[in-house]
Amino acid sequence: MAKQITYKEKVNEHNEELLNRYLKELPSFCQDYFDGRSGLSFSSKLAYAYKFKPFFEYLHDSHPAFCDTPVVEYTLDMLNSISKKDILIWQQELLKKKASDDTYMYTKETVDNYSSCLSSLFKYFVSDDDAILRRNVFSSIDKL
Repeated sequence: MAKQITYKEKVNEHNEELLNRYLKELPSFCQDYFDGRSGLSFSSKLAYAYKFKPFFEYLHDSHPAFCDTPVVEYTLDMLNSISKKDILIWQQELLKKKASDDTYMYTKETVDNYSSCLSSLFKYFVSDDDAILRRNVFSSIDKL
């Protein structure tokens, strides 16, 4: 008799599929980050990927060092050009975004959560022995 798949296994499989779809739209170092964070569940990894995407889209749409490069081709070295001011502007842009029903899409707490996830990404690559990323620019940002 075939082993029955549990609900948790189905959810993990679904989250892994979604994560793989998201990763196709993110820089390759995001995959490296998730590979190095093997203790994170697929649902946590998916939540992180979901929160990384608006930041990289913002860089592509608004930052001169990123606008001519597809998001999937961003490198860790490119992240060294991001300043504290860039992060603060991104946070304010998120707070201004409105949904189709004219309500705000992001609260201060949500933006802080997105920033925390990105800080984790930056911290991971700054602490690497062969670190290409020189600093975690998010560590100098206060909560909103």
